[in-house]
Amino acid sequence: MYTTLTGTYVLQWEHHSDTNLIAIERGVSQMEIEIKTKPGFTVLGILERGKDGPKFIPPLWEKYMTRFNEIVHLIKDRNSYGVMANYDEGTKEFDYLAGHQVEHGTEAPEGLTTWDVPEQTYAVITCTVPTIMEAYQFFHKEWLPKVDF
Repeated sequence: MYTTLTGTYVLQWEHHSDTNLIAIERGVSQMEIEIKTKPGFTVLGILERGKDGPKFIPPLWEKYMTRFNEIVHLIKDRNSYGVMANYDEGTKEFDYLAGHQVEHGTEAPEGLTTWDVPEQTYAVITCTVPTIMEAYQFFHKEWLPKVDF
């Protein structure tokens, strides 16, 4: 999971074996966080605005995957990204883009969107889809309150 230190969240799932991705082992409460600068990149996917991520994000991914065959110019590693932005403190709503990294300048098919994510510094927590919520909770409740960004 990548999350920028300035407020936009970028979740990345790499297509490797689960063994390579698991950062948390059962019974271990501490996760490793690595600070990295990631060059800018483009994500093409489906966009929705909501405030209850666990309710609207999984169905959004299912909807996106029905359109996956329309995506051209995928980056060869085929990483999936969930990009969150435009958080509204008052309504608790945010924009979420479920998609894949594509070549810069790729045109989005009708009903899909591209976002250019600029180069940023991220706190990186390596996780799998089954451990994403544990990583998210750790980041927001344990790690972030203890650091000065």
